[in-house]
Amino acid sequence: MIQLSEQLAQKIVDKMMEVIPYKVIITDEQGVIIGSGDPDRIHQFHSVAKKVLETKKMIKIPDDSSPGVRAGVNSPIFFDGKPVGAIGITGDPEIVKSFSELVSVTAELLINQEYASNQQKIKEQEREKFLYELVYADEAYSQSFIERGLSLGIDITSAHTAVLISSSNEDALKKLKNYLNSFLQKQEYYLILNPNTIATFMHSDKYLVKRLERILNNEFTSNINLGVGLAESIIADSINQARRALTIGRKLESGKNIYLYKDLYFISMLANFAGDHKLKELISKLKLDGKQADLLDTLAAYVYNNGETNTTSEALHIHRNTLSYRLEKIQEISGKNPRNLIELFELFTAYVVSML
Repeated sequence: MIQLSEQLAQKIVDKMMEVIPYKVIITDEQGVIIGSGDPDRIHQFHSVAKKVLETKKMIKIPDDSSPGVRAGVNSPIFFDGKPVGAIGITGDPEIVKSFSELVSVTAELLINQEYASNQQKIKEQEREKFLYELVYADEAYSQSFIERGLSLGIDITSAHTAVLISSSNEDALKKLKNYLNSFLQKQEYYLILNPNTIATFMHSDKYLVKRLERILNNEFTSNINLGVGLAESIIADSINQARRALTIGRKLESGKNIYLYKDLYFISMLANFAGDHKLKELISKLKLDGKQADLLDTLAAYVYNNGETNTTSEALHIHRNTLSYRLEKIQEISGKNPRNLIELFELFTAYVVSML
């Protein structure tokens, strides 16, 4: 059962008085005025309205002799077949009674609209709460949890890929939120995790990356990064992968905007060596002794270009002889030969650890 608030009652009164030239009041289910064209009447008890609510019929008031009552008509307001308040029109009863049915029907329509709007807000809040729980539910879903999702229009029985959209620009994310309402497909969802991050739960198919590229083509997404997890039956697993992809991608692939966990999984595993003192010492030497030669950037470019000297030189905009000099310098300082596959792997592991 809906309960008339003072805000809604006054909103109805104001709308009614825009179309009829008479003062209007609305009472609650106890006959207390909660909306009025005359502010001084707010919170006064209206005895005739109380009778109207009891009899569920319109009453004409010939004079205003009773305390808190003025001449006019008073009619019940129904919601779901039950009286939730009364609406009164001040004036000559024979004149204003012709407006009574119109005013009552309009009031009931506005109340129904308000109720529907409130129900929609409640459902949206419940959906948001469910999605938030979904982000952290790291165990197999119970049947009751699955059914709760279905009651909210969310099917979690199929695998989804988590995509974390991150930006330091809160205004950009607000605009992106509106865009997502039309961009996402059926049974895809999004959740505002914090002012800088939106989590989306999307279908995983061969078109996913191309769809994400469409997001980046918008004018308000120039400084947005996307971390993409794997398709998982437990979405929290994919969320954690997407978060890891964002962290690694920003530090090691700053030239990109979309970071795929499937491409960064191996590097993520290398981060487990973070506590290795020998690896830290290896990079410390290169940072300290090779700063002016950009040895770390050279090492990274050499790895990402598969050890190809021509492509690495082009990527760094340096001559092949300069690249050879730097590779020799790396070997001299670290004691590891980057042209040797095993030692290059050790160097790259040290580099990853230092960046993360």
